[in-house]
Amino acid sequence: MGEMNTKLHDVPIDELYKEIERRAFVAGYRKGKEQGIMSVTDVSVGLVSKSHRDIVVTKAMADISELSQYVSHLEVDAYKVPGGPGSTKYYCLAKFVVNREKRTVVALMHGAHSGRLYGKGIAKCDPSDCFNEHLGKAIALRRAMGLSIPTEYLNAPKPEGHMPGDKTKLFDTGGTAVYRTTERVNEHGKVWNTEGTFAWPDAGVRYGSPASDLIVIDDTARYS
Repeated sequence: MGEMNTKLHDVPIDELYKEIERRAFVAGYRKGKEQGIMSVTDVSVGLVSKSHRDIVVTKAMADISELSQYVSHLEVDAYKVPGGPGSTKYYCLAKFVVNREKRTVVALMHGAHSGRLYGKGIAKCDPSDCFNEHLGKAIALRRAMGLSIPTEYLNAPKPEGHMPGDKTKLFDTGGTAVYRTTERVNEHGKVWNTEGTFAWPDAGVRYGSPASDLIVIDDTARYS
């Protein structure tokens, strides 16, 4: 099997799922051989179908890693950031500042040798969108590096369903905003949170205004 040299941020979004699945299969095949597994079925059975949002977030996570390069004389992985006259670029280390309350991510680019601040990029999640730390980091990093932002990062679809670790919001029957962290979803569809209470995903339909449906406002934990 060929080596996985193609960088994921160079793969078109409509081909990305196939590339992710191929890499997962190759990794599983190699691990299977090490463990003495000979059946292809045994290796591939763990592959999970990914939603479009999963694919976009996976691409963003790969982007953060693949935009850096190893700088031998500094012995670090660094990012090239414009910081001088003309086309001058500096090797920088990225520091990410994540503020979940403000739904922002800031990328601070400090010189790998000097420590000087050469660039800064900011990503702010729209109030109507679901915050994701990895998407925010990729957007902020690209802005700090003076690179274009893939449209799929800016227009990622909302997450599907509810999963453990999701940060959620709804308005209760009194019109009060309630924020919770999902612990589990039972067989009846109730979304239980870490405080021991539950909510129906379609609470707005069940109870009427001013109650609202349960929405995911931060799905970062799904990819951690």
